[in-house]
Amino acid sequence: MSEFDRMVWNLRERPLSPDNNQQATNAELPLRAVLAALTAPRVSATDATSQTPTPSGFFGEGFRCYAPTNSPDFNQITIAPGLGFWGGAVDPQGSIGGLSGVDDLATFKPLVLSATETITIAPNTSNPLTRVDLIEVRYRRELDAPTLRDVLDPVKGTFANAAVNKALSWDLAGLQGTVTAPEDSTAYISYKVGTDPFIPPVPTIGYVPLAALQIAAGAVGILSSSLMDRRRVLTPYGVQTVALVITVPDPTATAAAILTEFDGPPGHRTPTINSFAVSNGSLQIIIRLDSIPLAIASDPNRVSYKAEILGASPTAYPHVVGRVLQAGLSLDSPSIVLRLRAIILQTAGALLNTTLGTHATPTVFRVTITYW
Repeated sequence: MSEFDRMVWNLRERPLSPDNNQQATNAELPLRAVLAALTAPRVSATDATSQTPTPSGFFGEGFRCYAPTNSPDFNQITIAPGLGFWGGAVDPQGSIGGLSGVDDLATFKPLVLSATETITIAPNTSNPLTRVDLIEVRYRRELDAPTLRDVLDPVKGTFANAAVNKALSWDLAGLQGTVTAPEDSTAYISYKVGTDPFIPPVPTIGYVPLAALQIAAGAVGILSSSLMDRRRVLTPYGVQTVALVITVPDPTATAAAILTEFDGPPGHRTPTINSFAVSNGSLQIIIRLDSIPLAIASDPNRVSYKAEILGASPTAYPHVVGRVLQAGLSLDSPSIVLRLRAIILQTAGALLNTTLGTHATPTVFRVTITYW
């Protein structure tokens, strides 16, 4: 049967429980198929076909990890409830729990969290260096919700009260556990404590990473700035656009750049902005975004940008920018680095800089970044 075929009951047909179960199964398949097709990015800039399988990811705020402000010493991590999908799971199962018609044959598996989840961080009291931990999840597919129902005894031909499972559940709420790397995770929501200083644990096969955490030597918690979002945010066809307004108070590159506006898809944290002076009086501005697909580091055609100046009257202003894509190795999140206020070209390991033009004070940049 295709994703949009239905199970029908004919006039005066005696319904069977497999028919009812299969009807519910068939009703779910189109939803998963449409979501997979809608969120799948293209293979490359030159290949118009959709990526197969559709990448795993999350919608908006779903499963985003953050340090709650009421946590003492930030020794807890909160996971926001929401919805995501694991893409490409080769795990078909028919007649789940022995119930004919209760099937799960799609490769796009729901990741569901119905309530806020809180994880307590293991203190870093024995490691003399910064430790990096990982939070990861896997999908669940279990019969649940036992309920008393009248069930036919085929021998006696009578109905008797018995407990039966009434739901096929994907919900991960309350199903968390902790392991220490390199041990593999087993719980549906897993907190993997790292052992190698400054190196995140390797994700367990079959899990989707949510966040990496830095815990300094002797610390019992983290700073919110030390939490790195590892989720991929699902958007139509994988395309995401963010817009930023950045103000540079001092044209001589002695003052830090300030992020004054940000617009992006739900679930994206406000990006961090770092700036420092480089040669010839230029200022390098680093825009670090969360939830960047790792593929953009190897394919520069997966990201484009536009930088323009607002509220300034530059003379011969070289606002053509250089660009560096960073894959997020070690502690860094995958990021896009834009270099503003000077032409900075990267060639064979050398940086070629031009002389800075004349600027107004302050200089306000509007930067639009699109990636997939």
